[in-house]
Amino acid sequence: MAKQDIYELQVRLRDYEQEIWRTVQVTEKQSLAQLGYLLMSTFEMKANHQFEFQRRYQLDPLPGINPWADTRLHMRRWVIPSPWDDEMAGIQTLNVTQTTIKDVFATESDIIFVYDMGDEWTILCHLVRVFNDPEVPAYQLPRITDGQGYGIMEDAGGTGGMHDKLAALADPRNPEHDDIADWLGTDDVDINYFELESANKRLRTLAPAFERLYEHGQQLSLGAERMLRRGLPRKS
Repeated sequence: MAKQDIYELQVRLRDYEQEIWRTVQVTEKQSLAQLGYLLMSTFEMKANHQFEFQRRYQLDPLPGINPWADTRLHMRRWVIPSPWDDEMAGIQTLNVTQTTIKDVFATESDIIFVYDMGDEWTILCHLVRVFNDPEVPAYQLPRITDGQGYGIMEDAGGTGGMHDKLAALADPRNPEHDDIADWLGTDDVDINYFELESANKRLRTLAPAFERLYEHGQQLSLGAERMLRRGLPRKS
């Protein structure tokens, strides 16, 4: 049974016209990094890029103060530490692997997850509730309990690029149609696809593999590689 508090989050892809979201449950002692690996697995991210969590604060400008010299806290970042990280005024950088779910959501109800700093895929993470259910076996957590939509298209150029590519696929007269179909391996993509059992199977395989990759530099297992090579869902 789960002896820890369970945190239920609503997580949603930002800036896309179709709803792509999940309801997920994690335990209080799991790291924020482990939540990141869950998000990567369920939003079809392939672990080819860096990621971080952020909490941005809206501050009224101080009279007579250059915004770049404002030392108040403007943003918290949770990242895997790198020697290339630069400290900036107003930005607090924390270790995502050493921060627990309980640590973060003791003071926050909303944070964002950013994957691939070029395409900047952004997932909004909202705390729905904290509860304890002795009937939930610990081995079932983390888990996905509901969702809608497929996920992202890796290296498509963010949500705008994904929109444009899917629009081109839907129009055989579009001059980019054939090239995009060749790149994706299909011209029949079901961006609304979601299947709960499959999502949890993917989570159980990929999240631990991503953790070993990002935190210990270990190669992905053959099972994880096969799962990442799975083709896009088709409408027919």
